[in-house]
Amino acid sequence: MSTISEVRQGPVASVRGLAAKVGAVAVVAAGGLATYAAYGDPHAKSGQESAVPSLVVIAVVVGLIVYGWVVPKGLRSIRSGGRHAARWALVPAVVALLVSVAFWSGLPVVIGAGALMLAAEGRAQAAGRGIGARPFTIALTLAALAVVGSILFTVLGNTVMSHS
Repeated sequence: MSTISEVRQGPVASVRGLAAKVGAVAVVAAGGLATYAAYGDPHAKSGQESAVPSLVVIAVVVGLIVYGWVVPKGLRSIRSGGRHAARWALVPAVVALLVSVAFWSGLPVVIGAGALMLAAEGRAQAAGRGIGARPFTIALTLAALAVVGSILFTVLGNTVMSHS
């Protein structure tokens, strides 16, 4: 299995392959989270279960955009040391945090995992170049909060909070 640091020196096809693998896992996790949010809710509203297929389709489309375009382009920018390379990690991390309002949708997982990939690569590149990694650390933190928070709120909403 490839890691970002192994792919760093590899061809663009390797970057796309790794992004596709991470994207597939993120989309499956998002679909699982949306399904659990609807079917695991003991007090589900009538429209929750019927919305699951739509949420899965939306997660797939967002996943194709994030892992087919944003992540590969962001990784290339980060590796080349572009002037605004940190934006490629920060923007999806902020978006993931903002869509956490809909934590049950799985979208924070899809977008946040892409931001985590970009932030991890940015930190590795910054360490290798001896430059500051602070923007990438901020992106890593925001993305992790979005991913973990959406999962945690969904699970707590269907278990602890549903008994009140």
